[in-house]
Amino acid sequence: MCEAVMCDFARRFAALTTREGRPAFSPFPWQERLHARLAAGEIPTTVDLPTGLGKTSVIACWLLAHASHPTFLNPALPRRLVYVVDRRAVVDQASEEVARFTGTWKAAAGPAAPDITIATLRGQHIDSGEWARHPAKLSVIVGTVDMIGSRLLFSGYGVSPRMRPVHAGLLGLDTLLVLDEAHLAPVFADVVRTVAADPGLRGELAPPVAPFRMMALSATQRPHDAATAPFRLDEADHAHPVIAQRLAAEKTLERREGASPEDLGAAAEDLVSLGHRIVIFVDSRQTAEKVARLLAKRHGDDAVLLFTGARRGWERTRAEQQLREAGFLADSEPPAAPRFLVATAAGEVGVDLDADHAVMDLVSWERMVQRLGRVNRRGNGKARVIVCDAGQEEIRGASLSDCRALLDRLGDAGPAALAALAAEEPDLAERASSGRPLRPALVRAELDAWSLTGLREHPGRAPVAPFLRGWVEDEVQLRLVWRHHLPVRADNSQSLSECTAFFETAPVHLSEVLEAEIGQVSDWLKKRIRMRHDALEQDPPATAVGLVLDQDSQVVRVVTLPELRTILNGPKLQFDRFLGSLVGGTLVLDARFGGLSPWGLLDAGEDVPAVTADGGNAPTDWAAVIGFSVDRETDPAETEHGSRRPERMRFPLGAEEDNAPALVVRGPAREADETRADARSRGRPVLLHNHLEHVRTEVAALSQALGLPERAGAILDHAARLHDVGKAALLWQQAMHAPAGGPWAKTRSGDGRALAGYRHEFGSLLAAEEDPELAPLAAEDRDLVLHLIATHHGWARPFIPAHGGDRGPPSLNETVAHAAALRFARLQRRWGPWGLAWWEAVFRAADWAASVREEEDRADG
Repeated sequence: MCEAVMCDFARRFAALTTREGRPAFSPFPWQERLHARLAAGEIPTTVDLPTGLGKTSVIACWLLAHASHPTFLNPALPRRLVYVVDRRAVVDQASEEVARFTGTWKAAAGPAAPDITIATLRGQHIDSGEWARHPAKLSVIVGTVDMIGSRLLFSGYGVSPRMRPVHAGLLGLDTLLVLDEAHLAPVFADVVRTVAADPGLRGELAPPVAPFRMMALSATQRPHDAATAPFRLDEADHAHPVIAQRLAAEKTLERREGASPEDLGAAAEDLVSLGHRIVIFVDSRQTAEKVARLLAKRHGDDAVLLFTGARRGWERTRAEQQLREAGFLADSEPPAAPRFLVATAAGEVGVDLDADHAVMDLVSWERMVQRLGRVNRRGNGKARVIVCDAGQEEIRGASLSDCRALLDRLGDAGPAALAALAAEEPDLAERASSGRPLRPALVRAELDAWSLTGLREHPGRAPVAPFLRGWVEDEVQLRLVWRHHLPVRADNSQSLSECTAFFETAPVHLSEVLEAEIGQVSDWLKKRIRMRHDALEQDPPATAVGLVLDQDSQVVRVVTLPELRTILNGPKLQFDRFLGSLVGGTLVLDARFGGLSPWGLLDAGEDVPAVTADGGNAPTDWAAVIGFSVDRETDPAETEHGSRRPERMRFPLGAEEDNAPALVVRGPAREADETRADARSRGRPVLLHNHLEHVRTEVAALSQALGLPERAGAILDHAARLHDVGKAALLWQQAMHAPAGGPWAKTRSGDGRALAGYRHEFGSLLAAEEDPELAPLAAEDRDLVLHLIATHHGWARPFIPAHGGDRGPPSLNETVAHAAALRFARLQRRWGPWGLAWWEAVFRAADWAASVREEEDRADG
């Protein structure tokens, strides 16, 4: 890189990454080299860097590689970067860093640079969906293995089936997936490599955008994980004073016998005189709690932080502030008195911890490396590390005797020494590392089955979890949520469809979710059922205490406390089956059920009602994050009865709905409401002709922004011209209460039940089949136009209802519906699962953009 280019990158890098009130960051030599490679379109498949050297700056290097191009979009690079962290991360440093880029991007790239889209699919963050609505924009998306992996494989957790093709199509193309600490998610890493490299998963053709790429980041890459030579530090890096200091950070290692809570606590006491920040890593949550209690008895509750993963997302985010105040985050102010951080695997990854000294029990080699990287991270002092050895021979497939042999060869445990030892003894390091879980092979048949998102059930559709985590017997997770307001009546007269409609408007947010292993939930639930049943005898015995949601957020069961007690007192198999029914779904509990500690951890002895996002005791910032509010309405006259607008819903709490109090949900339109909201206008109605022209305008703009060839733009334009003509049907106009002077595309009210199963997309398909302008098109282009019309609300994957509206019942139109399913199969072979979904995502984005513009124009008018 020439000197002028290096200086320009250094200036932009400092502007993009420097925090307010902090000295400007100068890039390391490896960051300059990586930026140069990315700017040239060369994407390393593996980046092997020691911990503590800022691997998350890969995102900044990618952004600046785009910013260095005259158009601010480097055609040699994907326009989306997805940064994936393992789900065990409690505090996600990448999310915080990326969030700052929204404020520093213009300063780094220049005032003429287009806006970037930032999204985080985890924790307290709400996915605004901007990245999916604007496929031509530069986007940075941060998420977990589960949230990103499920979306990539057409099975997005928390995503409605109609939206799953959009997420999969945009993640599977024009995307660089960066997997942080790849060695901690070996199954997902293998699957992503397969997605990036296996042509058998793709189609005969590829859409005219950048292909899917993958970059694995790790401080402990295994030899067979790298298909090509990893990107590593070079001589210039080792000569850099800051890097040299961090690589040579002193960490004296001592191994002791015994790893009981008392042994770990005593070892921590031995370090108090040497420094104020002491971290204690333990493998077991129960052991962590015992160690924390022992230290709190001696030093007080304020001196001890407990850091585990099985807590709600909201409390996980609060942990960051606690860590900062206690001085355990890198660059935070050191404490004036001793502080102890007791952490499980949750503290090993995804958080920039920095302690003066450490105590840890013996675990597999790759986890020991992660832990050691959280001590004396900046190399500013001399750390002491005590490893308490319980004497076991194996843990999660790792040979601990080999791990001991590696540790015993370390006089010092700094990053340079760890890297040198792993290079000298690769076989020993491999045996000392956790075994790779077995996983099913990702083949085209599996992918095709997942992509049939229109089918609620499919006998050939495998669960997606083993493809993300492998077949791991002891890691089945259950999802729990507490709510102050539940859509249930005192007499349990509510229907499951009513409950589902409630959760469509007030959906479960990630920040509300607590994930815990099924065994832990089982023990906790048994104790809580007994305790609450005794305490709530004065309540109506049939009052519902919880609802079970399936993986598609459909309410499938309402359970009462007596029912739970009956299940518990019955045969053990009965209770096990109940727990099994929760796998993949969510149990939403009444806040009064309790059992949640102030830090968001399961605590069977906690009788205080849980703090919830929708309750009066919710922190203000949490209530704002979830994107909706629920109030108990006492004056029904204040609310439009029966409203089902996306931004408002009323759930009557009594049998006499017109006079009963109700729960009123207020929130923004959401993915699950898309097809219902398509016909609704909050202002003046929109003429069908005008809407079609608006979508054509948006299609043209999006085609230009994506740089699509003329043929591709013509396909999208034909789809835009015809996609909503089915709304011209008299049945549709009457059901939507359309005024005179139409036909109309959007009205101010309507009754979907009056459509009797008619889908306007199918009506549009019937009209398009006869459109003379499509006749001259090549057969494959005409196929794609018709498919985009049929799928612009997520149907026709592969089936669409054959009701023809004014053109007759299903019996007269089954041939067209059958042809739509066969067309899907042809196009799936031609473009591949992700390619076809990408076409759908682009077209739907144009349709959404037109609707948003219409709303804005009416607001201005």
